[in-house]
Amino acid sequence: MDSKLNREIILNADKVVITGHTSLDGDSIGSSLGLYGILKKIKNEVHVVYKEVPPKEFSFLPYFSNIKVTEEDIIDENDILIVLDCGNVERINLNINVDKFRNNIINIDHHKSNEEYGVINWVDSSRAAVGEMIFELAQLLGLEIDENISSCLYTSLLTDTGSFKYSNTTERTHEIAGKLISTGINFTEIHDKIYENKSLKQIKLYATVIESMEMHYNNKLCIMEIKQSDIEKLEAENEDLGDLINLGTKIDTVEAVMLIKSNSEYKKVSLRSKNYIDVCKVAGLFGGGGHIRAAGFRSDLSTEEIKEKIINYLKGLI
Repeated sequence: MDSKLNREIILNADKVVITGHTSLDGDSIGSSLGLYGILKKIKNEVHVVYKEVPPKEFSFLPYFSNIKVTEEDIIDENDILIVLDCGNVERINLNINVDKFRNNIINIDHHKSNEEYGVINWVDSSRAAVGEMIFELAQLLGLEIDENISSCLYTSLLTDTGSFKYSNTTERTHEIAGKLISTGINFTEIHDKIYENKSLKQIKLYATVIESMEMHYNNKLCIMEIKQSDIEKLEAENEDLGDLINLGTKIDTVEAVMLIKSNSEYKKVSLRSKNYIDVCKVAGLFGGGGHIRAAGFRSDLSTEEIKEKIINYLKGLI
């Protein structure tokens, strides 16, 4: 990205609005709040806005209390909207007329399936997390990355790399993480707050999902399901569902995992793989996308139809 161009675009805008994708995760929130802290150094009118309530598990992050939640269309003619970690317009976590305001959108993402819907599209699938890109943007703009910003960007890296164990982790990822740690952040505390603080209802959700497990292809494919009735019974919320899919990846024989979350309107399906299955291609069968090892989609098909289609697709591949 051209740092001079982007500084001028940001400074000339009445305000800068930052948002992410629906079903917010650590990368989307961490990179959004990190960018907020960076841009506040050069501009007063900067806002992080979502139409969804952000998961409270990230409430420890600096600037979290500054997040605005609204379903109103808040973008005006001379505003800039920076959309982070979002592959297509349908998943933008904001109500906006994209056709009307397309020239206002800066699209920063690391999903190779990104549809490049902005006037500026910085899409780099070699990045482990959008937090890497925001770190680089701060350097391009010549702005300091302090401890508060580092906590946000480290959260982005930590969550989208699975604590630096996923195959998307690179030497560059570790170098950036090291520079963030050098600002004085308590990286151990960040890890513990995200991964080691589970409520009783989350643990009970684990039990429900484990009970639903189906194994296929000599235990190489694990299919799991969580129903809306299960969620309501346990009085759980969407933010309690975030790491359920990781239960399948812990099985030693498993290569690919599918988690189906059902509600009355549609099925939300998350996909993961360990070594060789490209789950982004699998998600593409249903109009979804993501990364080679982590992807997802929504579908109006029945649970059994989704299972059958994916099981048949993986025949001979897994």
